[in-house]
Amino acid sequence: MADRAMTSPQEEIPVVEARETFNRFFSREYRAVVALAHAMSGSRWAAEELAQEAFLAAFRQWGQIQNPDGWVRTVVANRARSALR
Repeated sequence: MADRAMTSPQEEIPVVEARETFNRFFSREYRAVVALAHAMSGSRWAAEELAQEAFLAAFRQWGQIQNPDGWVRTVVANRARSALR
């Protein structure tokens, strides 16, 4: 079995590690994303929904996202605009 230090950067992060990374990201960013969603939607309830939808989408695509901070905020902005239409 290869030593962990010998793995290439292209290799996928193990699922357990990826979830831990996502959990840290979620804990760090949730309040700020809800605040953005609230500013865009004008509703605390809608803000919670928008943030949860964006984080769920991020979790589902976690291995492919390069910039999760920007990606989640873009999802929130796009969904808030769609909801206002």
